[in-house]
Amino acid sequence: MSSRNFYALALIIFTSDALTNSSFNLGYTYNKLNPDWKFLPNLPNAFESNETKTFKVGIGYKGFILNISKDEFSLNAQRNTEPKKINLSANKNTYEFIIPITEKLNIKLLNSEQEADRQFFECYSFGNLVIGGCIDSDISIISTDEKYDDLGDNLISIDGEAKTDKVQLEYDLNDNIFLDQFGLGISNTISIFDWKTPIEEIDSPVILGLSVGGISLGEAIQNEFQRLPQRNDWETKSLDLIFSKSLNLLKGQYLDLNIFYDLEYKHFSFSNYTEYNYTPKNNVKFRLGSTLMIKNLEIKIYADYYHNNLIGFQPISFNQRTEHYFDDPFGEAGISINYKFLN
Repeated sequence: MSSRNFYALALIIFTSDALTNSSFNLGYTYNKLNPDWKFLPNLPNAFESNETKTFKVGIGYKGFILNISKDEFSLNAQRNTEPKKINLSANKNTYEFIIPITEKLNIKLLNSEQEADRQFFECYSFGNLVIGGCIDSDISIISTDEKYDDLGDNLISIDGEAKTDKVQLEYDLNDNIFLDQFGLGISNTISIFDWKTPIEEIDSPVILGLSVGGISLGEAIQNEFQRLPQRNDWETKSLDLIFSKSLNLLKGQYLDLNIFYDLEYKHFSFSNYTEYNYTPKNNVKFRLGSTLMIKNLEIKIYADYYHNNLIGFQPISFNQRTEHYFDDPFGEAGISINYKFLN
C-alpha cells in the first residue's frame, strides 16, 4: 500500500471514529419573572421584572464534553426611596468540562466570570435627606475632581463582578425509582465590588453636623455607606447537593414526552464578608417541568422556585444593598431549546 493510500485510509477511519463518537449541541434558554404569575411565590413589592438569556455550545468526544455558555441577566426594581429605579444588568461567561470516570460517574469542572454593567444613580436618600440632581433632591453636590468626571450628572456609580470555580461529581442511578442522577459539588466565588461618589469628599464639620431626621448628616451618610457593597473582596464557598429525576409519559419512534424535577441544595460559608443585617446560610432551588424530544431536538418548559431568592445562583445580585431580599422566596418560569447535530 502506498503512503498516499495509507494516509487516505487513516483519515477515513479517524473521520468515521470522530463522527461516531462525537457530539455537537447548540442551546438557548430563557427565564423570566412576572409578578402577575400566581403559580409562583409572592415577590418583594420592589421587584418588577427579571430575565436571563443563555446561549450554549456543547462539544463532546467519547464521553468528554466541553460546554461554553454566555448568560445575559437583568433585574429591574422600583423603590419608594432614592434611588427609586434600579436596573441591574450583567453578562456571565461559563466554561464547563465534563470528564467520564466510569459509565455512571462523571466529574464536572466549571469556571465562570460574571460582570455587571456599571450602575449610575442620579440621587440617593441619606435618611430623610435626598442628595443629587433629581427633582426630589434637597441638596445637589458638584465636584471638580477629575476622578468623578465619568459620573456626569449622577451622584454614585457602582461596579461589580463575581468569579466562580466549581468541582462537581455526578452519579447516574438509572434504575432508582426516585432518582436518575445525584450530584455533589464544591464551589468558591470571589465577589468584587467598587463604588464612588463625591459625597465622600465632604469633610466640613458644619455640613456633617447638620441635623437630618434626628441624626446628623454625617451619621446618615455613614449609615448608607455601610449598606453599599463593600470594597474589599469576599469569598462565598458553597457545598452543593443535586438530585434529578425524569419520568416518561409518552414514547414513540420520533417523539418522547417526559416530566422531570431538579432539586439543588446549597450551604454557604462566607469569608471576609461584612454582614449588614442577615445573610441566609443555605438555599434551595426546585425545578419542575416537562421535556419534549423530537429526534435530535429537545424542548424543556419549567418553573423554578428559590427558597431564599437568587443567592448562590446569581452571585452578582448579592451584596449589602440587597441582603434584605434574600430571606424571601423567588420564582421564575423558563424554556430551554437544545439541538444535537451529531450523536
